[in-house]
Amino acid sequence: MNGAQEVPPNSTTGSGTLSGTYDPVSYQVNYTVTWTGISGAPTGMLSASRWAD
Repeated sequence: MNGAQEVPPNSTTGSGTLSGTYDPVSYQVNYTVTWTGISGAPTGMLSASRWAD
């Protein structure tokens, strides 16, 4: 994600990536979140359940 993808869009130089896997046998989710171009701890993180069906 970058500033242009946020709502509302903004001109931040920060960006981030989430990559993960899901094992349907064990129902286990493993993920890694990385970010660059920001100072301090990221805030405003949303739960993945927001996008769950």
